[in-house]
Amino acid sequence: MTRQSGSTVTSRRRWRRRVASLPILVAVAVGATVVDPPQTSAATLVWSDEFTGTGGTSPAASRWNWETGGGGWGNNEWQTYTNSRVNSRLDGNGRLAIVGRLDNGFVTSARMNTLGKFSFTYGTVSARIKLPAGKGLLPAFWLMGTDIYSVGWPRSGEVDVIETPSVTTSYTNHLHGPTTSGGHWQLGNGGAIADLSTDYHVYSVTKSRNAITISLDGRTVGTYRAGQLRSGQQWVFNKPTYVLFSLAIGGNWPGAPDLTTPNPSYMLTDWIRAYSA
Repeated sequence: MTRQSGSTVTSRRRWRRRVASLPILVAVAVGATVVDPPQTSAATLVWSDEFTGTGGTSPAASRWNWETGGGGWGNNEWQTYTNSRVNSRLDGNGRLAIVGRLDNGFVTSARMNTLGKFSFTYGTVSARIKLPAGKGLLPAFWLMGTDIYSVGWPRSGEVDVIETPSVTTSYTNHLHGPTTSGGHWQLGNGGAIADLSTDYHVYSVTKSRNAITISLDGRTVGTYRAGQLRSGQQWVFNKPTYVLFSLAIGGNWPGAPDLTTPNPSYMLTDWIRAYSA
């Protein structure tokens, strides 16, 4: 378990006490017309989830796993991830809702993955998501190597397709990998953009041999190639990776929530689709 500093614990307690008196805000999912990302004529849909089903029910266990527990998740995060329908459920309108919330002093959320149920080496995965805005929130759509439990991180490799720590008027994407000396390297892209929390947007990642491209509504916002790496940095992405959705709260990055942070907060996903190379 990650030890938390006294200042972190004090900030958390202060947020818990003050935010507990705030009204519960209910997010209303509003549809928007977004053109699906173009696919080449050779691309074939190989896996998807449209999140259809009765409101309040579980996403398909045949497609998703739930990672559970607290302990900071390596970043001094505040939330405990659960598999409860309080934190992850279908909304009845064809969307997955991942919900971060404060209940009786406990911060909870959800982290879902497809390990053992779907992975891909090369191809494109796209998801149409409405991200939550709020200080201290870190929603993410990302990939991890399927060998995570045998080689560990960062040798597994990590691809962060979209992360918006606290602020949804800018985007970030990253690659994380290992060095030959046992260290960690990181490459990233980011920039200002119209508020991503006001509507749904399509986030895509395309993996090919020695290259990864990330796009937002069909526009490339990150290009990474093995040739960019420096001596001693290793490219570990020419292998199967699986998908994760998560909504973290607090921690070293993005920092603590405050009175303006909605409780609960919603990360809404309309669909996720994977295409062959």
